[in-house]
Amino acid sequence: MHTTFQINWLRETGSGHLEVDLGTTVAAPQLELAIIGLLPEQQPGKIWGGVKYAELRTPRKLPEWARSRVQQFFGADPKADQLTLIEGFCNRIRDKAWSLDRASLFLPYFSRREWIEKFSILSQIGFDLTLDGVVAQGMKPQSLREILLRTAAGVLSKSSANSPLRFQTSIPMIDPWRTLLLDRYGLELAGNPSALTQFTMESTGSELAAWPNTPRERHCHYYAVFSRMALAIQYSLRRWTLATFALGPQALSDFDKGADVLAYSAIRPHTERRARDFSYDVLNADMMDFAFGRAARRLEPMLKIARETLVKGGWPEEARQYLKRDVRLHALRLAARSRRRNRVRQMLVSEGVLIYSMIKFANRLKSLDCARSVVTAVDELNQDFDDRIRRIFFFLDQPQDFGTMVFLEASNAIYCAMGGEQALQFHCETADGAHHRAARIITECLPPI
Repeated sequence: MHTTFQINWLRETGSGHLEVDLGTTVAAPQLELAIIGLLPEQQPGKIWGGVKYAELRTPRKLPEWARSRVQQFFGADPKADQLTLIEGFCNRIRDKAWSLDRASLFLPYFSRREWIEKFSILSQIGFDLTLDGVVAQGMKPQSLREILLRTAAGVLSKSSANSPLRFQTSIPMIDPWRTLLLDRYGLELAGNPSALTQFTMESTGSELAAWPNTPRERHCHYYAVFSRMALAIQYSLRRWTLATFALGPQALSDFDKGADVLAYSAIRPHTERRARDFSYDVLNADMMDFAFGRAARRLEPMLKIARETLVKGGWPEEARQYLKRDVRLHALRLAARSRRRNRVRQMLVSEGVLIYSMIKFANRLKSLDCARSVVTAVDELNQDFDDRIRRIFFFLDQPQDFGTMVFLEASNAIYCAMGGEQALQFHCETADGAHHRAARIITECLPPI
């Protein structure tokens, strides 16, 4: 059976020159030609001469453009051992997907130095068959950095191809703390007390095309688009932190962490309608007093639930820390406590950093001109995510994957604000084996501008 591959590969083949394959369709027998870059899709405007891999042994008979491409790839006319190496490399890929009709293929990014040494590197690459398709070992195609690379490279190359996106977590979220999260995504688990065994958000990747087309700062729709993105990020972070922390009485028994998570999730997303103002300013005392003051009322039901959870779980002393007598007074005290603590303020600062870093990234996409500019823009945003996601999800050992979630939320919000329909799809599985799909769109998806 011949598999049809959709190849995803970025490589700097010349000084500052980036070659991009984002979902390029390749029939299994033509993989070698795709690796060398001889397919029509990879060389637009060239006269296609029906090049076959066997003809590379006598490159003088190839069309002029194909002969030039072959010499660029091999450094001269190809040698027999080089052709054997390329064929063996492609055979390893075909072997992994022998039973599939279609499969995505993800190859690692090759920098200029790595491209010069490509023959020694290609011989060492192994492959795994995963949910994403055939993936080079050690590569995570749904990690934030890989998604950012494909986004920026697609802008530079003006590629209209899409690569599927997915965020998945197996954190066992439970009722009632997951309710707000599932309600946001339109997932209805009425009467199902089972913990989640898997939550997935995915899309075709079409929403990434909105990033380079976002309005500039002085455009009349600048605030409308990016405030929509900012709200989506703040809504999702509040729900995700609450649902992934409160996994049972043992987690809630740590009052030092639990009180901060509850306080953060109770703070309303920043909706100040002022130009260039998308997040809370923690140095503004009046703004902080107002934000935490409003959070107290939203904390009241959370404190009651936390107390009940701990009492039922056999943690009565810890339950008293969340609620002693009057719930209104205790909520005010807890909000005031969080107002004084660095952790909640750092979480608010971190969400603001993420918002403004993504706005900066969107602006940088408009002026990409070489491979280095792509990598620089990606690395700077990825670094901000690495630092800030750890601060927001401080209670998780490995929170990095949530960077992908935040970026997908932001991409979807921008895409919807600019007139597109919701691109993300959601589904989850519970411990009883039930599978649930979203019945409606995201709650905060407002009509486009």
